[in-house]
Amino acid sequence: MEEKFNLNVQTENGEVIIRHGEANDVFQYNGFRYELSSAESFVKGVKAKGDPKTSVITYSDKKVVAVTDCTVTDRTQDKIVYAFQKSEQFKEWYSIFGLSLTQKEMLDLLRIHEHEIEDYEKLLIAVRNFKYVTQTEGDFTRTDDDNYVMSIKVKEAEGTLKMPRFIFVNMVILNESQFTQKIEVQLDIIKPKDEGDKLSFKLSCPIMNRYVKDAIKSETDSIKSELTNYLLLAGTQE
Repeated sequence: MEEKFNLNVQTENGEVIIRHGEANDVFQYNGFRYELSSAESFVKGVKAKGDPKTSVITYSDKKVVAVTDCTVTDRTQDKIVYAFQKSEQFKEWYSIFGLSLTQKEMLDLLRIHEHEIEDYEKLLIAVRNFKYVTQTEGDFTRTDDDNYVMSIKVKEAEGTLKMPRFIFVNMVILNESQFTQKIEVQLDIIKPKDEGDKLSFKLSCPIMNRYVKDAIKSETDSIKSELTNYLLLAGTQE
């Protein structure tokens, strides 16, 4: 490749050095995005990196986003983001909803979550006595006090066993949150399809979305109370 150019250079020693090669790319700052995992971390991040005069915070039912300096226009702005994350406790309970649980599996579940379940001892005794329910051809009914009543037989003695239709779990839904809710968990007893099979349990929470919504509102209110000097807007950012 032929290059032609004219130089008119004035130097003190009469020497000109020309170096060929590729120049380094010009550094372009693309902004920094902090992906945080709790409301508390979000507040700390905003206070450390933001400024009440130049920061803008938006919130929705999905996440909260802070632009640390909205006056920046010549590059990508720095952002702090917290997309509401579920707690490990929530994930553990949610993973078993809808499953068919044997008596042993139900007992194991109760022992693991002993300190989270209200009236734990009462429920534990009922599940233990479940083994005495030998007649499964529809020998249980629901009563007005939200209990199942089942016929049981221990040797020659017959009686009834009460099993609650609902259990209540003290649960923190969002990660590192201080907001605890009493969650109503529905307990269903599933009749066996085949002769010789045993009854089983199934847990569910049809109104879990309401609890999640309340948890998000609580965290959002907490963020607002901690960042009173900042501009907070309901909505989203592009």
